[in-house]
Amino acid sequence: MTRRRIIIGSLVAAVIIGSLTMGACTRHHMSDDANKKEWALKRATKVLDLRSDQQDALSALLDEVFIFKSGMEAEAGMLHDDLKDQLLSESIDRESLNALIAEQEQRFQNFRIEAVTRFTEFHDLLDAEQREEMVKHLERGHRFHRKH
Repeated sequence: MTRRRIIIGSLVAAVIIGSLTMGACTRHHMSDDANKKEWALKRATKVLDLRSDQQDALSALLDEVFIFKSGMEAEAGMLHDDLKDQLLSESIDRESLNALIAEQEQRFQNFRIEAVTRFTEFHDLLDAEQREEMVKHLERGHRFHRKH
């Protein structure tokens, strides 16, 4: 059961991160998440010919992704500072370090659960042709990003 969750979570994360990466690579000048979300939604709507209910489901998924991303970015500085302090100390506080990592894992697990829910809701609204088109773009992005 745990292995299945890890595999499903990894696949969903790969799809989401891959989609965001492809969007980010073509739009380096977009500095804020709202612009990135808008661009990704417009691009997906154009490529997949999404209906309004499908756009709403994708928008909800993207909201979850960008909320999680913002939270992780905000905490990266705190984690960095704490690790730096740990490295400079005479000894590593294992309990504190394990607590930090456990907290990060819990946040990711909560995100994964919500992202999988949103992703399956979006997927359920797609027809076979739209799913095939998503796979084509996923494969194209995979080949492109493996080269650099």
